Amino acid sequence: MSENNQPETRFNITPDEKHLYLQIRVFQPITNDLVIHLVRAIVQTSRSHKLQKQLLDLRGIKQLQKSYQLYDPIHHGLMNFRALFKFQIAIVVSPSETPPDFIQTIFVKNGMNIKLFEDEAEALTWLDINS
Repeated sequence: MSENNQPETRFNITPDEKHLYLQIRVFQPITNDLVIHLVRAIVQTSRSHKLQKQLLDLRGIKQLQKSYQLYDPIHHGLMNFRALFKFQIAIVVSPSETPPDFIQTIFVKNGMNIKLFEDEAEALTWLDINS
């Protein structure tokens, strides 16, 4: 079990070694249930470590769903977890699994500070994390 009481096979959340941001790694396809548990754990862990920046790594998902399959969980998460809106979140996806820009647009139009990346170094630069 991870510190968020979820099996390691679903996701893992830990502060980076310099304690500048949370590293969040997801290992299962995005579903409403996963979003509920993941977002609660992100908010709780962010508060307990006093961190406002997150690197959400979706590269561990074997196959990212089609855009229409992602819309409902994303919308559900946004509407139920307003605490996410104060965070800066970089999402890293595999180049072959990059979802269309509309996924990022959903987040941004709903007031979130979030951006999708294919390169982790670029994501950390956007988060303004000094290596």
